[in-house]
Amino acid sequence: IDVAGLHQHYLAAARRDGAEVVCRAQAADIARERGVWTIRAQSGAIWRAQTIVNAAGAWADGIARRAGVRPLGITPLRRTVVQLRVDPPAP
Repeated sequence: IDVAGLHQHYLAAARRDGAEVVCRAQAADIARERGVWTIRAQSGAIWRAQTIVNAAGAWADGIARRAGVRPLGITPLRRTVVQLRVDPPAP
């Protein structure tokens, strides 16, 4: 799988559908009231949406707790991924 290409494809599709992708914005507070989520960043920025995505990866449980959602037991661990091409291809 071309992981980077697939990631870019999904980001582009999300943006076309109106999603806002925000990076490096640490959530200070996450709350849900009357069906609407409100996220306040440490910078003071505020976002509201009916649906949010917890894309924190291995740190998703911390975000879930901050939002008052039951964590799944996800633990951040050190991982290593190596991608390489071999010729001839492995069987």
